[in-house]
Amino acid sequence: MKTINLTVTLIIFALTVNTYSQFLSGFGLKGGATFSNQSYEYKQFDYKPETKYILGFNGSLFAEFLNNRNFNIVLESGYEQRGYTYVSKPYDEFGNPLPDMDIYERTNYFTTGMMLKLKMPAKKVSPYLLIGPKLDILLSYSVKPEDENTTLIGFDEPLKQFKKENYSLNLGAGIEFNQLFPFKTFIEINYSPPVNSSYNGPGLIVKEHYFNIKAGINFIKEKPRMKKR
Repeated sequence: MKTINLTVTLIIFALTVNTYSQFLSGFGLKGGATFSNQSYEYKQFDYKPETKYILGFNGSLFAEFLNNRNFNIVLESGYEQRGYTYVSKPYDEFGNPLPDMDIYERTNYFTTGMMLKLKMPAKKVSPYLLIGPKLDILLSYSVKPEDENTTLIGFDEPLKQFKKENYSLNLGAGIEFNQLFPFKTFIEINYSPPVNSSYNGPGLIVKEHYFNIKAGINFIKEKPRMKKR
């Protein structure tokens, strides 16, 4: 099912780019680091486990439509490695606390979304803002303890029931370098707040939130504009 969803999404992406190629003002690659975490909300008691951000990576294709000076529509599809680090606080058989142990939980997603890009154009460096919805398709997950000799029981139960398709919100900002290389390059940061739950089960709600730091290149040079007489 996930393969079908992924294939359909890629086909839609390709058809959209082909259909609106006459309005295409940008096409290229993005990639970088992902810093992600998860928030746990227990329904029946007040408890918040200690968690830490985990480092992953991301990569995507993007296309920009409309040759407008101040705004574009951006279609982006790619891969994101997310997750979080759970800080386990174990005890021995006598109830004495043992050293904390990190447990690394990862989720791997195919993502696609459409964003509004608001630009502040300049000759050499152009800042911009991004906002728009995203569709996330869960590809796989994994759980790994810091100590490989430790056996984990039950830590992957919520992950087994994570939503296979989910929606999120993408907020971002970046800077385009117009004359640094033959093609436009840029650096941007995206944030997805914990708006929608990835897991909503008996007694527990799990929400993901993450930052993406990306560098990219736009292979389509800016089209010259007609001068008004």
